[in-house]
Amino acid sequence: MRKKSVAVLLALLFGWMGAHRFYLGQRVLGLIMMSLCLIGIWQASVPVYFPIVLVSIGLWWILDFLLFLTMPVAEFDRKYNAEFVDRGQKRKWRRTAGKRSKKKSMRVDPEFQRLKEQGINALKEYELQQALHALKEAVRLYADDEEIHFHLACVYSLLEMPYPAMYHLAQAVSFGFADLDQIETHEALAFLRTHPDFRAFQQRGYRYEDPQDTSLQLEAPSDDGPNLLAQLKVLQDLRQRGLLTKEEYEQERARIELKRT
Repeated sequence: MRKKSVAVLLALLFGWMGAHRFYLGQRVLGLIMMSLCLIGIWQASVPVYFPIVLVSIGLWWILDFLLFLTMPVAEFDRKYNAEFVDRGQKRKWRRTAGKRSKKKSMRVDPEFQRLKEQGINALKEYELQQALHALKEAVRLYADDEEIHFHLACVYSLLEMPYPAMYHLAQAVSFGFADLDQIETHEALAFLRTHPDFRAFQQRGYRYEDPQDTSLQLEAPSDDGPNLLAQLKVLQDLRQRGLLTKEEYEQERARIELKRT
């Protein structure tokens, strides 16, 4: 884990040799600074070139020192400690995920297992409407199953609906989904990973922190009026995309309307 204070100190004392860049793992920049320094020493006997090289090294040295001195610690960690932070989060999630999933592995419910398998198999066959229907029914039976939420995120990503995908991905992680490599490499999540908001979502540890965006909560609705209106909007969108039959749409709409009364 690299420390900002060490980088600042190295930039101040040995920045002219590029020591701080070597410390940060930027060997190319470090070698360039060291090379300029050595060229400056070698050209010390040539009055014409020596000031030019000296000024170049000096400006770079001072700017680098000021850059690291004024850089917030959070930004420093994001730029130079990302691999350590991600690795630490993965270890933490994997330690806790086993404990969370132990009881779930004992869960025996034929209907739930049938819906789960049906949804996952339909997703593999790219039958998104069937996959969405089966997985939604399964999550209504057991809302804390991380695999169901993960596969729902995959379905919504394939449907190019990023925010519902993020919502279910956040649910999956919160309920113990530990295979973070799948989030970073799974083909079905390719669209989601290209979304502008995904990077910030990932840096927050796959936590969705915008309670105003109630469109993500169709699967877990609350009782407030604005949220119910948002659910109707999402429901209409799903119907227009052909992901809900007319009967399913009417049933869901009646259920949401009932909550408003």
